[in-house]
Amino acid sequence: GLGVEPFGEDAVLVREVQVSVVGEGADYPALVEWLERWPLPTGSRLVQPTWDREKDDLLDLADAEGFLLASFTEHRIELDLDAQRADLFLVLDTGPRAVFGEVRWEQDFLRDHVLDPVPRFVNGDSYRGWLVDQLRMDLWRLGFFEDIELNERRDLEAQPPVVDLEVRLTRIHRATHQGTLGYGTDTDFRMQYRWQRHLLSDRGDSLCTG
Repeated sequence: GLGVEPFGEDAVLVREVQVSVVGEGADYPALVEWLERWPLPTGSRLVQPTWDREKDDLLDLADAEGFLLASFTEHRIELDLDAQRADLFLVLDTGPRAVFGEVRWEQDFLRDHVLDPVPRFVNGDSYRGWLVDQLRMDLWRLGFFEDIELNERRDLEAQPPVVDLEVRLTRIHRATHQGTLGYGTDTDFRMQYRWQRHLLSDRGDSLCTG
């Protein structure tokens, strides 16, 4: 009804908002999208956990998109307790975007040419975190490895920053066996068996029957 404070008598409302992204990534779509969905606009209730979460999310997003030197040049809340109002100031400087450097394979059972085409990037491409995750998945899909350890080596003092990757690979056992048992109303019980022998040579050859 009229005269009822919708946020409660003790609520602090946002009066002024100055939130921006500057630097090389200022126009980057993912960061622009983050700005557009800012959840504490003028007139909203100030929620401290939301403020803290958005700051963390923005730094994580910048890092994932390759802006590894991103930092806040301004991040403060100015409170007017008498008026129960708050002014928000947040500025992220993205700095330069990092690039991929070398991919170093730490293994001794495959020729380099078998692995070199696997990464979906080359030396000098813009760094993106999802490409590192994709590399790990693509390596698993090859079916050659028992264990994959992937480490980033970041040189943040380089111009632009460079991310080298060290990939340690453990060879899978020579052969794997897989059996499945199923039942269908029209076929009764049925069994399938799959046998695959891995790494017949250092060229990455394998043999599969099923």
